[in-house]
Amino acid sequence: DVVVVLDCGATNVRAIAVDTRGAIVAKSVLPNATQPGAENPAWHIWSIDEILGKFARCCADIRKTLSAEGYRVAGITVTTFGVDGALLDADGKMLYPVISWKCPRTVSVMENIQRYFEPADLQRISGVGRFSFNTIYKLIWLRENRPDIIERAAHWLFISSLINHRLTGVVSTDRTMAGTSQ
Repeated sequence: DVVVVLDCGATNVRAIAVDTRGAIVAKSVLPNATQPGAENPAWHIWSIDEILGKFARCCADIRKTLSAEGYRVAGITVTTFGVDGALLDADGKMLYPVISWKCPRTVSVMENIQRYFEPADLQRISGVGRFSFNTIYKLIWLRENRPDIIERAAHWLFISSLINHRLTGVVSTDRTMAGTSQ
């Protein structure tokens, strides 16, 4: 038996099969990159459809090795970087593209956060330093620039949870990801 790890990083997407001893028995890697935003080409977004397509290609690639060596997939796990995610409506439809941690649109939100919170209070409460890529700044940007989306939102899912949602239909959030959100 193996567990397949779907790993979405900022530079690569990987499918890795690990046996019961923790040894890697098969691996496939494809490059990953943000896309320019439709509203502004200087903005960076992640395409969940593209990421899932790369995972599918990686899985098809390692399946050959797993089948040839008689391995059975016992489970799948997803791991990604934190902070990036998207809002979904009550039906599970993604309302806006995933704003990347590389996107410059949140810098001014962070620089002017005192409109909402004292920066020191925010760090004291969250335990997370001030970085423009933190989730809170994306949510505030959406609130200020796309309030229609905020009004229709029922869920925030980080990339790992968006992938899990697409694979299973279940809305869930890994608590460890919440720590990256500020």
